[in-house]
Amino acid sequence: MPVNINYRYMTDELAYLFADGPLTAVVCPPEYLERVAEVAPGIDSLRLVLVTGAGPDEPTGPFGNAEVYGYESALASSSEERPVVSGRGDDDLYVIYTGGTTGLPKGVVWAHGGRVLRMPLRW
Repeated sequence: MPVNINYRYMTDELAYLFADGPLTAVVCPPEYLERVAEVAPGIDSLRLVLVTGAGPDEPTGPFGNAEVYGYESALASSSEERPVVSGRGDDDLYVIYTGGTTGLPKGVVWAHGGRVLRMPLRW
Protein backbone atom coordinates (compact mmCIF):
# COMPACT_ATOMS: atom_id res chain seq x y z
CA MET A 1 0.00 0.00 0.00
CA PRO A 2 1.64 3.32 -1.01
CA VAL A 3 2.24 5.92 1.71
CA ASN A 4 3.30 9.52 1.22
CA ILE A 5 6.16 10.92 3.31
CA ASN A 6 6.52 14.63 3.93
CA TYR A 7 10.11 15.72 3.28
CA ARG A 8 9.88 18.04 6.30
CA TYR A 9 9.39 15.18 8.80
CA MET A 10 12.09 14.92 11.41
CA THR A 11 13.63 11.66 12.61
CA ASP A 12 11.04 10.94 15.34
CA GLU A 13 8.16 11.53 12.91
CA LEU A 14 9.78 9.31 10.29
CA ALA A 15 10.42 6.53 12.81
CA TYR A 16 6.77 6.65 13.84
CA LEU A 17 5.52 6.64 10.24
CA PHE A 18 7.91 3.86 9.10
CA ALA A 19 6.81 1.63 12.01
CA ASP A 20 3.11 2.53 11.81
CA GLY A 21 2.92 1.66 8.10
CA PRO A 22 4.68 -0.74 8.54
CA LEU A 23 6.85 0.14 5.55
CA THR A 24 8.63 -2.53 3.54
CA ALA A 25 10.22 -0.16 0.99
CA VAL A 26 11.15 3.50 0.76
CA VAL A 27 11.84 5.51 -2.39
CA CYS A 28 13.82 8.68 -1.74
CA PRO A 29 16.13 11.15 -3.46
CA PRO A 30 19.83 11.02 -2.47
CA GLU A 31 19.58 14.14 -0.31
CA TYR A 32 17.26 12.31 2.14
CA LEU A 33 19.20 9.05 2.33
CA GLU A 34 21.05 10.09 5.48
CA ARG A 35 17.76 10.76 7.29
CA VAL A 36 16.40 7.38 6.16
CA ALA A 37 19.61 5.78 7.48
CA GLU A 38 18.89 7.27 10.92
CA VAL A 39 15.52 5.50 11.05
CA ALA A 40 15.96 2.29 9.03
CA PRO A 41 17.85 0.14 11.59
CA GLY A 42 14.88 0.28 13.99
CA ILE A 43 12.30 -0.80 11.39
CA ASP A 44 12.25 -4.60 11.08
CA SER A 45 9.73 -4.57 8.21
CA LEU A 46 11.90 -2.36 5.97
CA ARG A 47 13.55 -4.44 3.22
CA LEU A 48 14.40 -1.98 0.44
CA VAL A 49 15.57 1.60 0.10
CA LEU A 50 15.44 2.71 -3.53
CA VAL A 51 17.36 5.92 -4.18
CA THR A 52 16.22 7.96 -7.17
CA GLY A 53 18.77 8.58 -9.88
CA ALA A 54 21.98 6.60 -9.91
CA GLY A 55 21.98 6.37 -6.13
CA PRO A 56 25.04 6.16 -3.93
CA ASP A 57 28.16 4.17 -4.76
CA GLU A 58 28.08 2.95 -1.18
CA PRO A 59 25.27 3.19 1.39
CA THR A 60 25.85 6.07 3.80
CA GLY A 61 24.91 4.28 6.99
CA PRO A 62 23.44 1.18 8.56
CA PHE A 63 20.08 0.28 7.07
CA GLY A 64 19.10 -2.67 9.29
CA ASN A 65 17.30 -5.33 7.22
CA ALA A 66 16.99 -3.07 4.17
CA GLU A 67 19.10 -3.26 1.05
CA VAL A 68 19.93 0.03 -0.69
CA TYR A 69 19.80 0.35 -4.47
CA GLY A 70 20.08 3.23 -6.90
CA TYR A 71 17.01 3.45 -9.14
CA GLU A 72 18.96 3.47 -12.39
CA SER A 73 21.08 0.44 -11.47
CA ALA A 74 18.02 -1.43 -10.14
CA LEU A 75 16.16 -0.67 -13.37
CA ALA A 76 19.08 -1.79 -15.53
CA SER A 77 19.32 -5.12 -13.71
CA SER A 78 15.57 -5.83 -13.64
CA SER A 79 13.52 -7.99 -15.99
CA GLU A 80 11.74 -6.34 -18.89
CA GLU A 81 8.75 -8.58 -18.23
CA ARG A 82 6.05 -6.85 -16.20
CA PRO A 83 4.49 -8.90 -13.42
CA VAL A 84 0.85 -9.80 -13.79
CA VAL A 85 -1.22 -8.22 -11.04
CA SER A 86 -4.79 -9.39 -10.79
CA GLY A 87 -7.66 -8.50 -8.52
CA ARG A 88 -6.92 -4.77 -8.40
CA GLY A 89 -9.71 -2.23 -8.41
CA ASP A 90 -11.13 0.99 -7.05
CA ASP A 91 -11.46 -0.58 -3.59
CA ASP A 92 -7.70 -0.97 -3.13
CA LEU A 93 -6.48 1.19 -0.28
CA TYR A 94 -3.61 3.57 0.30
CA VAL A 95 -2.62 5.73 3.26
CA ILE A 96 -1.97 9.44 3.41
CA TYR A 97 -0.23 10.70 6.52
CA THR A 98 -1.30 14.14 7.65
CA GLY A 99 1.34 16.54 8.87
CA GLY A 100 -0.74 18.34 11.46
CA THR A 101 0.66 20.44 14.25
CA THR A 102 -0.90 18.42 17.07
CA GLY A 103 1.80 15.77 17.29
CA LEU A 104 2.91 12.79 15.24
CA PRO A 105 1.62 12.17 11.69
CA LYS A 106 -1.77 10.49 11.48
CA GLY A 107 -2.61 7.87 8.84
CA VAL A 108 -5.78 8.37 6.81
CA VAL A 109 -6.97 5.45 4.66
CA TRP A 110 -8.35 6.24 1.20
CA ALA A 111 -9.78 4.01 -1.50
CA HIS A 112 -7.66 3.99 -4.65
CA GLY A 113 -10.70 4.93 -6.75
CA GLY A 114 -11.09 8.13 -4.72
CA ARG A 115 -7.75 9.44 -5.99
CA VAL A 116 -9.05 10.05 -9.47
CA LEU A 117 -11.55 12.80 -10.10
CA ARG A 118 -14.07 11.51 -12.59
CA MET A 119 -16.01 14.21 -14.34
CA PRO A 120 -17.71 14.31 -17.72
CA LEU A 121 -15.90 16.38 -20.30
CA ARG A 122 -17.90 19.35 -21.54
CA TRP A 123 -16.95 21.13 -24.68
